[in-house]
Amino acid sequence: MRAFAWRPLLAYLLGRVTLDDAMARASNIIGARIAAVVVPYAEAAIDVDKPADLALAETILARRR
Repeated sequence: MRAFAWRPLLAYLLGRVTLDDAMARASNIIGARIAAVVVPYAEAAIDVDKPADLALAETILARRR
């Protein structure tokens, strides 16, 4: 948060900055090109690194069949 400051974050949350603009600013700050990957499935953010997470992922996949 210190690197990005609160004003740009607030501007993004208020809809005054696009996601692409926010990623461009972040890229300039950290010195590497970054981009957001927008996916239509919230489940894509599930980090399967614990047995409970694996069970959740398997349940979600089973429901889709």
